[in-house]
Amino acid sequence: MKKIEIQNPFQYEEIARVIGDKISRAEYPADCRLPPIVELARSFAVHRLTMRRALKILESAGKLEMHRGQGTFVRDPNPAGLRMFYLGEMEAHFHKELFEALGTAARAAGYHLTGINPENENDSWIKGSISSARAVIVNVRAYLRVAGLLKEAGKRVVIVSAGRPSNTDFPAWLVTSDQSNAIAVAVEYLAGLGHRRIALVSGEIADEQRGVMPSSRSFRDVYAAYRAAMLSHDICDWHMSVLVRSDKQYEEEDLKNLAALMKKRDAPTAFVCEKDFRARLFYRLATEVGLKIPRDFSIAGVYDTPWCTAWHPELTSVNMNQQALAQLALALCQQPAPRTETEFRTQPYLVKRGSCAPPGKYPK
Repeated sequence: MKKIEIQNPFQYEEIARVIGDKISRAEYPADCRLPPIVELARSFAVHRLTMRRALKILESAGKLEMHRGQGTFVRDPNPAGLRMFYLGEMEAHFHKELFEALGTAARAAGYHLTGINPENENDSWIKGSISSARAVIVNVRAYLRVAGLLKEAGKRVVIVSAGRPSNTDFPAWLVTSDQSNAIAVAVEYLAGLGHRRIALVSGEIADEQRGVMPSSRSFRDVYAAYRAAMLSHDICDWHMSVLVRSDKQYEEEDLKNLAALMKKRDAPTAFVCEKDFRARLFYRLATEVGLKIPRDFSIAGVYDTPWCTAWHPELTSVNMNQQALAQLALALCQQPAPRTETEFRTQPYLVKRGSCAPPGKYPK
């Protein structure tokens, strides 16, 4: 760092004035981290204690924020007018509710939140938009699309996710509402009702006896959470993975397989769907073959989407707690950026409805 000449190198008031002028001229812009105290002291040719005293003057004047272990930051002179940006999808249920919750939390804190779907915009437009933001909240699905822009912009970044993503290799806050934990919540509830044959319903099949495991990481994590939850309730001798695909072209085939499954003597008494929409086939099955939910089998989902109240009986589901996710993300936006990726998790919770009951007997 270039040395700065002042008339009296030991006058901390003069040092504070020089740094204050740099802040006023935006040489040190709002939210930027100042060089370490040792480096600043060397540039002014003073002892680090003298430099610390000068910075304390600026902190008292409201121009700096000093955070032990994290550094000294330039404080924005007009926090009420600060802008934050959310980068990610805003149409699907989870993302829509998350964005709405973020907007509510931002307004309560005096910030203006703007949403951008990176898939619909070019890099230069995104870069120009976030340049004025105090912080950026980005959905993990959009992160890969904008990672380079975020690193270049040097903004405080909070990454939000419904599951544990791969290492982002970026000094950001990571806030997750873990889907794997949601699976465990559903299994715990069904086991508490007395079910011992609880099957996992997902878009990929797992068969440990044949060495078949889900190919995607998200499905592997979900299956691992299911198996761990079953074992935690001493259900060691029974587990099953049921395939229900999202593509409509497979619906009849999947329905036929479900009907055959329910005729077996050791058919599941309960199902946990890793996403609510997969439960639709079970409601159709019950109607077509004369079964009753929850008399003949119980079923629970994850994400607590509008699907849940559209069926009869209404579907018990695990809410991913977007409200807590949003509030925590907003709180972290106001903290200095971490030096490495730092994760926080919010706790999903069960919404009980009419689709679950203690196990009964299947008609054979």
